[in-house]
Amino acid sequence: SNKLRYLTVPKIFTELAHASYSIFLVHFSVIMIMNTVFQFLPVQPEIHFLGLFLTVAASIIVGILFFTWFESRLVTHQTRILLVMGLIGLGLIVG
Repeated sequence: SNKLRYLTVPKIFTELAHASYSIFLVHFSVIMIMNTVFQFLPVQPEIHFLGLFLTVAASIIVGILFFTWFESRLVTHQTRILLVMGLIGLGLIVG
């Protein structure tokens, strides 16, 4: 138990832990985009493995970028209003 107190965690793992919610938020969109891209490629195990690897990597990268650009910054009241208005507008365009 005492040994765990002095255990150091590599920085990459702490960064992933901080960005984990952002990764969760973006992963479905990344999966849908990658699925659209890879549906035109031949059905082969190697290509499926490459698609899986690229999808996981892209989800992590986009999630970290999302965390860095949005989640870790101070959000002002004006930014919240603009974000909600943008999401509503996007919903109206897509819907």
